[in-house]
Amino acid sequence: MFWERHCEDDQVNVKALVDSWQVESPEDNFFFQPSSSVDHMLLVYQSSSQRDLLRKYGEEFVLMDSTHNITRYDIPLFLVCVATNVGYYVVGSFFTERETAEQIASGLEVLKQWNKTWKPISFMCDYDVSEISAVEQTFKGCDVYVCDFHREQAWLRWLKRKEVKQDGEAVLKILREIAQSDDEDMYVANVTALKSLPIYSTNTDLKNWLDKFWLPQKKRWVYCYRKDSLKLRVNTTNGVEAQHSVLKRKFLKSCNGSISLSAVVKIIIKEFLTCDQERYIRKNVEKGADLLQSVFQKLTEIEKMILESVPKLSNLPLRRKTKRKFNKGKKSLEKSAEQRMVKQSSQSHEKEFTDENEQDDIFDKLLEEIWINQEMTQGKILGRIGPYSISDSSIRHLGGAISDEIIDAYFYLLDEKSPSICHINCIVMTAIFNGSTERLGILQRENFNAYDCIFGVVNEGGSHWTLVAISQTAT
Repeated sequence: MFWERHCEDDQVNVKALVDSWQVESPEDNFFFQPSSSVDHMLLVYQSSSQRDLLRKYGEEFVLMDSTHNITRYDIPLFLVCVATNVGYYVVGSFFTERETAEQIASGLEVLKQWNKTWKPISFMCDYDVSEISAVEQTFKGCDVYVCDFHREQAWLRWLKRKEVKQDGEAVLKILREIAQSDDEDMYVANVTALKSLPIYSTNTDLKNWLDKFWLPQKKRWVYCYRKDSLKLRVNTTNGVEAQHSVLKRKFLKSCNGSISLSAVVKIIIKEFLTCDQERYIRKNVEKGADLLQSVFQKLTEIEKMILESVPKLSNLPLRRKTKRKFNKGKKSLEKSAEQRMVKQSSQSHEKEFTDENEQDDIFDKLLEEIWINQEMTQGKILGRIGPYSISDSSIRHLGGAISDEIIDAYFYLLDEKSPSICHINCIVMTAIFNGSTERLGILQRENFNAYDCIFGVVNEGGSHWTLVAISQTAT
């Protein structure tokens, strides 16, 4: 049977397991201190993956809760958890012999030594004096809050007493209002309302319970005294409670709290916490898939927005399609290519053609000569589209990497046809995304509020262009 022991002293079994695991998994942390006449029993465990989670999520807020009756011995198990991007996960665990402040603090101290930079801003636990004292002793300056669920549970149990049951609902209502106080003035007003109840003056037990146990500890359970970030994230240790529930129902269901410590430790470390880490990975994979799907949908929406914001291609001044012939073996073309290219490059942007077909034919011949005789291109200006000069080198690059001026010229035509969009050229847009301010003076004269869409292209690494479109009307 899985709980069969090879030694009568269960502590020897636990030490044997810990020693073997430390050899098998040197990257994980184990600490075992057997019970003796001078030391209490303490077993602490933290895997390398748990250590990574604590480093990532445990600087601001940590939860701790204990559970009992999982072994034949009367010893508590403490789980230390953090709220991750996909739920609550264990980042450390320990068994102590007794649930005292000193022994709980010793378990936390071991975890602290394993994580030298760990300085949590706040902890949340039950309203247990030993747990609170242990945390405050281990982490100086750390704020310790009481879990809302356990606080409510404690109120319900106490107010069911026979002597206060009749007025319990009225007391509970005001206590809840105190807990939800948004500021200190509201807190004072709600406390005044509580003390104005007749039962507060007539029932000494109730008055002592409130005045000695709850009201002096207001900063641990009243909403307005919690850190702003904590108000938005967590208010109970139910995430840790859920971990305890899974451990008992799924992994220890058939044991009924009657097995040895070594058997429980083996189940917790090799099964329960291993599954916990696998669940974290699986949830993140699922979330990643959902995120990719969401990104895809968002990109589709952006694409649609861009297409709706810019004019249709049919509105642009498109050239007549012609059948181009590229015959590199045609000697007559090669012979006079350089002379015709130089002559036409100096005249094409100055001459006005009355015949569109004639213009297209000249363009076609010029393109053929540039692409056939690439070594002859000298950066000569062939023409301008708005402020952008198109050279023979610009045309030559169309056979490979498209140049900035070609992209800018194309988008200039889009911009020119629609007064509701604004095009920012490649140089300026790239400077913006690189954090440079040298070329941004030109933007100061532009009233961007007058446009529905602002767009441009970012040149990344000199070889990759990314279209950036900003819609000022999309919600």
